Amino acid sequence: MPTQPPPTTDPLAPDDVPDLPGARVHVDFRKWGDGEHWQFEATYLGADEFGHWLGLPAGTAFARPGAAFEARRAQVVLFPLASGYAATFWDCLEDEPHRVLIYVDIATTPVWRRDDAGWSVTAVDLDLDVIRLVDGTVYVDDEDEFAEHQVSLAYPAEVVAGAERDCAWVLESVRSETGPFGGTGFEWLRRYLASSDSVEA
Repeated sequence: MPTQPPPTTDPLAPDDVPDLPGARVHVDFRKWGDGEHWQFEATYLGADEFGHWLGLPAGTAFARPGAAFEARRAQVVLFPLASGYAATFWDCLEDEPHRVLIYVDIATTPVWRRDDAGWSVTAVDLDLDVIRLVDGTVYVDDEDEFAEHQVSLAYPAEVVAGAERDCAWVLESVRSETGPFGGTGFEWLRRYLASSDSVEA
């Protein structure tokens, strides 16, 4: 079993994060300027060529300033090695055609840390979302919010360009079912659902 690095507040590059199945991970989404966004807890499942995979059972609590909810379905989340997004694959049934099946938050490249509280992964949400429904519909959401925040939150030009580039790649990959969207995400989900960890405690 890989040896955990000593506690530190220094960020770890995704390539340096050890494969530690079962470790608890705090997911810390921020908004530009370090405003708090969605916060939740997950279980580290493993890593592959696409990045690090986390599992969340049904009943997982999500919270951000002014909002909170509990997930009705189990899910797995991919934090990639060197790209700016976080991809969520939901447990949905074929007879629920209008439910979200894949939800991809365009974000900054994730940063991992391990301190005295344990593991955490942080990324800055950049508004744009690529969504696939159970019925196969694929679209980009929150483009208006992205345009607004380029002004109100003063996104640097390179951040805007990176988000647009990552969004275009994710959109094409989800539509064409390539990369992690070609079955890999749902294989991680299948294995997670087969484990006892996917059942709400």
